[in-house]
Amino acid sequence: MAKKKIFLIILGSLLLCVLLALFINYKIKEHNKIYNLTYSVPVRVKYDQEKYNVSEVKSEVKVQFTGRKIDIHLANQASIIILDLTDYEASNEEYTVPYELECKVSNVECNLLEKETKVKITEK
Repeated sequence: MAKKKIFLIILGSLLLCVLLALFINYKIKEHNKIYNLTYSVPVRVKYDQEKYNVSEVKSEVKVQFTGRKIDIHLANQASIIILDLTDYEASNEEYTVPYELECKVSNVECNLLEKETKVKITEK
């Protein structure tokens, strides 16, 4: 009778170990899964604010992030989109200016869904 109890305890322990190993394996696979997620990232505009007015500038641009979910979250928080207008002057015509994306997380691929924009620069 005592041998049967010990056998059942050992069998139950082994079954519990197998279930725990399967659960841990599932969590590891879920953690390392690759995602494609799209977020809006704020745009920082560089220009001489005392000399010029800039119109038709979006405040956010969509970026597609590819990587692990936790890394994508970090990349979304740390990414910066810059619209550099320091080399442009006031004009009656619109300029087509490219966005610059700084993706600060190395194991996440970041792609701008909109590569450039049209802006109008006028004097104050």
